Amino acid sequence: MASSSSSSSSSSRRRTWRYRVFTSFHGPDVRKTFLSHLRKQFNNNGISMDKESEMIEKIARDVSNKLNTTISNDFEDMVGIEGHLEKMQSLLHLDDEDGVMLVGICGPVGIGKTTIARALHSRLSSTFQHSCFMENLRGSCNNGLDVWAPYGFENLAERATELCSNLPLGLCIIGSNLRGKKEEDWESILHRLENSSIPKIDAVLRVGFDSLHENDQTLFLLIAFFFNYKDDGYVKTMLADSGLDVRLGLKTLVYKSLIHKSSEGTIAMHKLLQQVCRQAIQRQEPWKRQILVDTDDILHVLKKDYGNRSLMGISFDISTIKDSMDISPRTLKRKRNLQFLRIYNTRRDTNVRVHVPENIDFPPRLKLLHWEEYPGKCLPHTLRPEHIVELNLENSKLRHLWDGTQ
Repeated sequence: MASSSSSSSSSSRRRTWRYRVFTSFHGPDVRKTFLSHLRKQFNNNGISMDKESEMIEKIARDVSNKLNTTISNDFEDMVGIEGHLEKMQSLLHLDDEDGVMLVGICGPVGIGKTTIARALHSRLSSTFQHSCFMENLRGSCNNGLDVWAPYGFENLAERATELCSNLPLGLCIIGSNLRGKKEEDWESILHRLENSSIPKIDAVLRVGFDSLHENDQTLFLLIAFFFNYKDDGYVKTMLADSGLDVRLGLKTLVYKSLIHKSSEGTIAMHKLLQQVCRQAIQRQEPWKRQILVDTDDILHVLKKDYGNRSLMGISFDISTIKDSMDISPRTLKRKRNLQFLRIYNTRRDTNVRVHVPENIDFPPRLKLLHWEEYPGKCLPHTLRPEHIVELNLENSKLRHLWDGTQ
């Protein structure tokens, strides 16, 4: 009995076993799913994984990550792409196992959005079990429209897509104007666009401009012809005493997809929207125009001495002049509110088309003087440098700034 009791007591005594588990797996999906579940099950059963194996796993993970940072040879010669890829990877939060991460690359046409996306796909695709790079945005844009279209608005969303000719810019603009509106409002807006006498995509782009407050329309026009690709601090400095709420205006324009502002604050506007701005100016009554961009209108103004208190800016492509012209000496001074003067030559025509008198008077509040191929040998003493924010006299004939002291 004693022996039997002793044997029973010994067999019932719980034994402690020590297991040495060495794990060796490769690939983020394996590590994040199978390995994590395996570790959890071991812990539940009293089996611990050695620190040694955890250290080796970390080394393997670091090596794997470094191997996955290489991109295709197709992108290695592209200057500056590495910085964009590092920024995109930081936004993707690749170590986060919860949910799906969606990151958009925004910007005007031709700056390399698709190239960055393709290079990022080249770098990261090997870390996923399945990957797909979809370059055709037509289906994506339609799906994107369905995302913000309320339930039951499917037919209206299809009509909006057709109006935009599947152009992403158009979809963004019309979407920002339809978002949050009732079904009857959708119907009214789409009906008006469908029956417009101008091309449908032009009508869609115009919706964004027409929906703006008058002050924001002015800001939009100024950006189109003077401040495109400038940073927001520059714009705020230029318009400090204009009476415009630049901060709120920029926020509104971004919200309505009329401009793009980068994380560094650089403002960019699509060329199609610049054309919308040009058309908007032409629709204004001549005496109400704050900005002049049409060649005939500018020639008429610069040859005459009459004043114009509403005029804020002139953007003049001198390569569009058929014949040479003489600027009246006092015409600019009489435009007392003229603050932005941009004269440029897109065709790089070497013929002197604009003749400037030596005694020309500049307006007293001029902040921007951008005059390519300025024909004078020096600037007139009437130019007030204390108000100038930017002076750009590219390819000018200047020998010195002023005669005497200024």
